[in-house]
Amino acid sequence: MKRTLHASRGFTLIELSVVLVVIGLIIGSVLVGSSILQNARITATVNALQAIQSAVATYNQNYNALPGDDSQANIRFNSSGIVNHGGGNGLIGSAMLSKTFDNPTLSGDGDGPGESPLAWECLRAAGLVKGQSTQATPASNAFGGVIGLQNGAFTTNSIGLGTNVICASNIPGAAARVIDSRLDDGSALTGNMRGGVSTGNSVTGPAAEYVDGTASVICMQL
Repeated sequence: MKRTLHASRGFTLIELSVVLVVIGLIIGSVLVGSSILQNARITATVNALQAIQSAVATYNQNYNALPGDDSQANIRFNSSGIVNHGGGNGLIGSAMLSKTFDNPTLSGDGDGPGESPLAWECLRAAGLVKGQSTQATPASNAFGGVIGLQNGAFTTNSIGLGTNVICASNIPGAAARVIDSRLDDGSALTGNMRGGVSTGNSVTGPAAEYVDGTASVICMQL
C-alpha cells in the first residue's frame, strides 16, 4: 500500500503575527494591572495619611491635647484600659525616628519615646481610629510598612522637619514621589513632606531625593 507523506507545516506569517499580538496583549494586561495596583496603593496611602492627620486635629480640638502627649490620657481613658500618659509639652515622642513612630513596644509616662505608641491608644480610645484602645500598634500602609506619629526634630538622620510629623515607611521611591506630589511639592528635600532612604521602617540617612527602586520613609508635618 502506497503511503503519502505530508511535511509538517510551519507557522505562516499571519499565524506568527497572531501569536505575537496575543503575547503583546498578555504583557500589556500584566503591565496595566501592575500600574492599577500601584496607583491604588498610592491613593490608599494618601487617604490614610490625610485621615490620620484629620484624626489628630480632631483629638486636639476635642481634648486640647495631642494624642500620645496627652497628660490626662490615663485619667481620660481609664475605663478603656489606658494606664500611661504623655508629658503635655506639645511634642509626640522623642527625637529618635527609628525608635518611636514604628515601635509599639515602647512605654512610659511623660515626655519620651513611649508617646508615639500611646498616640494610637489615645486615638483608638477616642473612637477616631479603628481598633482596641489598648492596641499601641501603628497603622499599616498599603506598601507593607507602617504609619506613625512622632516628634519631627530628629537628632539622628534628620530629614529637616520640626514639630510633629506623621510618617509612612517602606514606600518605593517612585510611589513616594507621587505621594509627595499629591500632598506637597514632589521633592524629598523641601516643603512640608520630606523623605529619607529607609531599611525596613527606619530612616538610614538624611533627607534625599526619591530614587526608583529604593524604599523611603516619608514624613509630613501635622
